[in-house]
Amino acid sequence: MQAVAAPTPELIKELATTAPGTGVLSAHLRTDPRDPANTNHQPAWHIALRNGLRAIEADLEAGDDRDARLAFRELSERVDGELPELDPADRGRSLSVFTTADGSLDVRVTLQLPLLGDTIRWDRRPFISPLVDVVDHGRATGLVLVDSDEVVLMHWEGGRVTEPDQSRYVLDLGDWTGRESGPHDRMSGGQRSSHGEHHDSRIDDHKRRFLHDAGSKIAARLDELGWHRLLVAAAPGTEDPFVGALPDQTRERVTVTLDAHLTGEDLGSISEHVDGPLEEAWRREVEATVESARAHSSSGGAGATGAAEVLDALAQGRVAHLVYDPQLAIPASSVGPQVTAVFGDVAEDLIVERAVEHAIETDAGVSAIGDHAGLTEAGGIVATLRY
Repeated sequence: MQAVAAPTPELIKELATTAPGTGVLSAHLRTDPRDPANTNHQPAWHIALRNGLRAIEADLEAGDDRDARLAFRELSERVDGELPELDPADRGRSLSVFTTADGSLDVRVTLQLPLLGDTIRWDRRPFISPLVDVVDHGRATGLVLVDSDEVVLMHWEGGRVTEPDQSRYVLDLGDWTGRESGPHDRMSGGQRSSHGEHHDSRIDDHKRRFLHDAGSKIAARLDELGWHRLLVAAAPGTEDPFVGALPDQTRERVTVTLDAHLTGEDLGSISEHVDGPLEEAWRREVEATVESARAHSSSGGAGATGAAEVLDALAQGRVAHLVYDPQLAIPASSVGPQVTAVFGDVAEDLIVERAVEHAIETDAGVSAIGDHAGLTEAGGIVATLRY
């Protein structure tokens, strides 16, 4: 089985456009060991997996395709045997598996952000919507960790923090250095220095100039590192001079600021500090998209609300960003002939999934958000439009 350490937009699009010609088992499992339900002898995710496999097998047994029944039975036994034997690190906080009986598709994706729940599906295509949700709110973000004599860059994606090369900008060195230049191992004027040793006004002024200079250095590296949004975690007294020195275009990318001294923390501790604020920032962005879609729709502009209107826009390739409630069920009566011509004949319980697949195929953004009054009022699904 191909193991993928972190999902990417490229993987999502590949899965969205895959139709192996045989049945695909998609298993999305919330394996987070911190969930109380997963601390029992048989964790909740494994119970959900077994129940889902039995339900699919029962449906196939009711049909008349004997070869499909036998093939799925073997596939079910393999998956039920393999997944519980994985190391906890390979299961992560959630796990998504896409596999066929003939092995033409066999992918396991480890997630460091939790799925909304457990989902087991059997379909002619990979069932991707639960994974799309995680990729959306886990998209790549630059972490800028600031203190008075060092700025450190970190990469956050899907709940995982890594440190890129040439990631540290240190007072008195005046250039980017590698990971080996830690926060307590720097030289100043030929003498080893540490936090708290610089108190005189001349050094304070030097630090202010350093933070100003670091801001311009960060801006120069954003495109190189592929970061379109930033979180700045600044030690007390450093946020204003640093953020204020950022060029306007760079400052606009700062979606979260934290009053926190993180330059000396390990990767796990950094992740614990930033995961929650990034989740909150993502939700604010999605809520703003919902309100934008509703406002444009009501004024006859580039927005659509409600299943019928959004599905028509999807079929026409006009959707720029789709937002839906993960509990949404779209009735077959909302699917007009134009949509059927594009989606094909779709079972009612797969209409939302096909909408998500088509949005991905047409390079639209996709977000799933629950418990939002504005989205509920709009019928549980909205879209901003390209035109």
